[in-house]
Amino acid sequence: MVVATAELARTDVSFDGHRTVAVHLFDLDRLEPHDTNLELEQERNRAETFHRPEDARHFLARRVLLRPLIGERSGCDPRQLDTTTGPYGRPRIDSIAPLRFNTSRSRQYFAVALVDGLDPGIDIEVYRKVSNLELIARRIQTDEEREKAFAVEDTEHLLRIWTRKESVLKASGIGLELDPAKVDVPTDRVSR
Repeated sequence: MVVATAELARTDVSFDGHRTVAVHLFDLDRLEPHDTNLELEQERNRAETFHRPEDARHFLARRVLLRPLIGERSGCDPRQLDTTTGPYGRPRIDSIAPLRFNTSRSRQYFAVALVDGLDPGIDIEVYRKVSNLELIARRIQTDEEREKAFAVEDTEHLLRIWTRKESVLKASGIGLELDPAKVDVPTDRVSR
């Protein structure tokens, strides 16, 4: 199965006593070119607009992985899933209600969150050197977060805070239309 080929991790996160978010993490580079040969005419047309071949390949790979996940969970034919967008650009598939999903990508990695009855938010970031940490921290931190004064020279910590913020913003349905500096998230460090 194509999904199993690229899947690095799968976990369920339970909350509020009765809902479970299924979280999947994929490595798009583990897919073979023939794995992306599903009947995805709309996606293929969009992929042709990408300037870099790697971006087009990753875009198609994300669609090839997402459709079977949603189809399996909703009982719908993956080839018949029509994606639309909400008022703030959030992708949705009306025919799968109450199932909702959200995705994130960073380099060749792709994460998917699926849950019934509410909009999930997910974000991933591949660790990388980030210049201008202090400037970025000032742009995304709330006053309360600034008072906690974490070390802005710590790229990993800043990226963790950013992924928390983006996940919350995506779950809200508004995304980056809302200023990240207006959203408080836990800033504690997470041990590995």
